Amino acid sequence: MTAPRRSDGGHIEEELEPFRRLIMAEPDSLRWRLKGVVAERLTRLNYAQRRKLAALSCTPDLMAPLGLQSSEIHHTRMLRWLLDPADHPALGRAPLEAFLLALRSKSRGTGKGSLIDALGREQPRSVIAEKVLPDGRRVDLAIEYPNGWLLVENKIDSTEHDQQLSAYQHFLDTSGKNQCILVYLTKAGEPKPDVDGCVHLEWAELLNHMLPVAIGGESAEHRYMVQYLASVARHVVEIAGAGPFDSWSIGKQHEVLDLIEGRP
Repeated sequence: MTAPRRSDGGHIEEELEPFRRLIMAEPDSLRWRLKGVVAERLTRLNYAQRRKLAALSCTPDLMAPLGLQSSEIHHTRMLRWLLDPADHPALGRAPLEAFLLALRSKSRGTGKGSLIDALGREQPRSVIAEKVLPDGRRVDLAIEYPNGWLLVENKIDSTEHDQQLSAYQHFLDTSGKNQCILVYLTKAGEPKPDVDGCVHLEWAELLNHMLPVAIGGESAEHRYMVQYLASVARHVVEIAGAGPFDSWSIGKQHEVLDLIEGRP
């Protein structure tokens, strides 16, 4: 039986031969070379980057022992806690400001920068998870300001349904407040919202902005935040492995180093 042929006349088997001879014949050698690349990248990390790596390697993370790795409800409640300055004196406004900075970075060129800055100068009146709106719908997260609202719809292992975003935007448009933002928070690769003005933020982008806050102090609240962000990295963004960094796959190690180093 002859080997299958490509349209250009070459043999697939012949093209695979160098791979078999050079790579498959010495897999341990390849593995050690790849580990060497990781080791070299580790030596180039600065102090802040090493702190970030330690945070993402935190074991155990917050959500896994509870079996809540991908629970939208519980991730929303954790996000509510982070975004309410009244709930954590040691962290203060830093997580909220990091969230607004993530929104501002994602909103470049949309004209929403000044609106986000205006909210950043205000103190929230309330931060509520699963807020019931006048039409009976529940939005995942609602931050009320004296003259504005910031609504967040969080999706982890689900998608938008029943025109949720359109209904939330209608609430904002008729709220009588003029500083309003709707945020659609999802994992990477999800379809963008079809509601004009809605800011589409990915969990990986939020993680990147929250990490500096978590490693910025030694309080119990900072350590709690570190454990939570380790959960986000492992179970939502899915770039970190379980256990210590040395036990992760080489692919996961490179993904986390890319995040820490700010590579796209």
